[in-house]
Amino acid sequence: MSILSERLRCMRKKHKLTQGKMGEILGIKRSSYQNYEAGQSFPPISVLIKIAAAFDISIDYLTGRTDERRTISGTYDVENITPFSVRVKELRKARKLTQETVSKAIGLAFKSTYVSYERAEKEPSLPRLIALADLFGVSLDYLVGFVEK
Repeated sequence: MSILSERLRCMRKKHKLTQGKMGEILGIKRSSYQNYEAGQSFPPISVLIKIAAAFDISIDYLTGRTDERRTISGTYDVENITPFSVRVKELRKARKLTQETVSKAIGLAFKSTYVSYERAEKEPSLPRLIALADLFGVSLDYLVGFVEK
């Protein structure tokens, strides 16, 4: 079981919610949410954002990148989110990195996969998302598009 799955279960129980209710809140099937808690799959960025908002907790805490239980409402304007594709491109350009350099740094076999992230054609898996946050030296919350207040 991953830290993410443990923290999802803990936060859901703390809020006295069922897996079915979490599925309703997130707009997904109960079985999809159940798989996240079981560690059988990772939620996509759009669902991670909804989970963070529902529990008012940072994505970095949910994924175990930090043990600090920081609320997102106190730090970010969660109503205004910069699309991931825009944010990742801005970060790459600000650091003067090529798409190929970023691709290699996060372990992608093909540059085209990274390019598809910047074009909003594809979302990275959670492990790749974490690799990108580490590469750019930013929080997952910032990387997925939360705008600081």
